[in-house]
Amino acid sequence: MSVSRPLYTFLTHLFPDEHRWKIPLLSAWQKIVGDMGDHVVLYSVANDTLVLLVSHPSWAQELHILSPMIKKKVNGVLGREQIKHLRFKVGVIPAKKVKQPVEETRQKDQGGLQLSIDGRGCHELSPHESKALKKVNNVSLREELAAFYKLCKRRTLPTT
Repeated sequence: MSVSRPLYTFLTHLFPDEHRWKIPLLSAWQKIVGDMGDHVVLYSVANDTLVLLVSHPSWAQELHILSPMIKKKVNGVLGREQIKHLRFKVGVIPAKKVKQPVEETRQKDQGGLQLSIDGRGCHELSPHESKALKKVNNVSLREELAAFYKLCKRRTLPTT
């Protein structure tokens, strides 16, 4: 597993049981596609099928030819024969995002983390979530996870 144990524990709380097998796939995706990463992204995962978004029809053709190798790599990461089919969709590959700094400040009353990106407020992390994030030693990764989780909370929790 290429994800640290604390990160895996944190992610398992975000993913429902039936989707947890996808965590190793998502964490190893760049390693699986290597230099082709600028031309192909993982678009969706459903049961035994991966849908890959490619930048051009020629990439779809090339990757179709490489399908047995890609499935073998993916299933090797998963540790079982989960993926049986690859489908390709031609579209615009999203540009790589520029990292935005994440500012962490201690909140006096709960001792949890309050996150702010570019000065905008957001939902607070619970003490349990803060504790899980503190176990991630890599500061940059911890900040990215915190920002991602904040975004998830903003999308799922009602605003006050």
